[in-house]
Amino acid sequence: MSNAGTRCASCTNLVTEKTIEQNYCPSCGSKVALPSSAPEYVPKGVCKTIEEIISKTGNVVALSRLGPNSWQIIHGSAKISISYHEKTGMITGDAFLCKLPKENIKAIYEYLLRQNYELDGLSLSILGQEIVISLVMYDRYLKPETGLKLFNNLLHKADDYDDILIHEFGAIARTAD
Repeated sequence: MSNAGTRCASCTNLVTEKTIEQNYCPSCGSKVALPSSAPEYVPKGVCKTIEEIISKTGNVVALSRLGPNSWQIIHGSAKISISYHEKTGMITGDAFLCKLPKENIKAIYEYLLRQNYELDGLSLSILGQEIVISLVMYDRYLKPETGLKLFNNLLHKADDYDDILIHEFGAIARTAD
């Protein structure tokens, strides 16, 4: 038995596994559900495929999962966010690499444009002052083999590009959030 607990919605009393009385609050008698009684999340469909791909990249899915359609992976110095928007069928992977430098931005813009021409399935862009590398695909095109190739490419390129942009172009490293 763990020390998991929750607040009763009726009386705000703290109810734990030790104090709960047959799924009811011992103070007011309202029905209470403890976190430990929630069923384990089991992904289905596209989310299951995405989680299988994340696992094959060497990451622990349970630690990467932010929600049923959202994941975050730390790879080297890069933090990659992966999302699935079921309504549109859009799968996105974004890594905010670093911030634009205060000077010499022409060189960094030219570099990003040249790299976009060479990147396969990924694109570099700027959002505000942030340099972002992104993967965008539709769920109907997601196959385990191609998804693994694209996700691995995103992970490795994100880790490589943030170092290149910071050390060679003077971009500003992101602060830990």
